[in-house]
Amino acid sequence: MIRLQFDNHYDIKVEKNQIAWVRSAEALIEFLDRNREYFRELKGVYIIKTPEEVIYVGKAKNLYNRLYEHCKEMMPERCSEIKQLKDKKWIDAFSPYRSHELIVEFIELENEVDRRWLESKLHHEYDTIFEHKKV
Repeated sequence: MIRLQFDNHYDIKVEKNQIAWVRSAEALIEFLDRNREYFRELKGVYIIKTPEEVIYVGKAKNLYNRLYEHCKEMMPERCSEIKQLKDKKWIDAFSPYRSHELIVEFIELENEVDRRWLESKLHHEYDTIFEHKKV
């Protein structure tokens, strides 16, 4: 069981593979900032979803950086002009989820080959935003 503080009001107790259930992208970015050092150390595969659907499956050497980038893509006003042009596909795919409840699950894996394998397996299992919206 991992215990992380959120919003200075209560602690979140999560199983090893679920690290957060938050009310919006803004809440997730605040949560990540408060627990930055912990998330920077995590390597593995992550799943971002709402209670209704899987949004995205990815792999990370630094979970903080990857999730932070996805949060910025959900909130384009936080992106630089260069990122807005360069990553338009990502912003278009993620920004509709800005105000959704978000669940982040994580499977810790040190080995890059294992991360690639699991990410690929999960991509085949879930219908993510890039598959069903043909971004």
